[in-house]
Amino acid sequence: MFPLDEPAKPFSIEMVFLDSEGVKIQASIRKPMKKKFKDLVVESEVYKMYFFGVVQNLGLYRATRHEYKLLFHSRTKVTCCDSTSIPFLRVVQVNSHATMETGGRVTF
Repeated sequence: MFPLDEPAKPFSIEMVFLDSEGVKIQASIRKPMKKKFKDLVVESEVYKMYFFGVVQNLGLYRATRHEYKLLFHSRTKVTCCDSTSIPFLRVVQVNSHATMETGGRVTF
């Protein structure tokens, strides 16, 4: 996750979610929702998520190759849960400038 505490930082928190089948999907918390969710979502935890948006994953910065990405809204609910079905993977942070320099060709 990339925090927004400094003005030079991005205008959203970008994450990659992983399901029980190992499928990765990008999720975004835009700046207006930052205060509501920044302390609710912790790296390496398992969550259930309700009432979120699904949009096409377009643009220069794509954290996954998934066709869609998830958007947190004011009605989005996130609850922590126990699950052993989600594999733990090492998190790799990718700088958006490096992504642009490689023309979006990044190994996920």
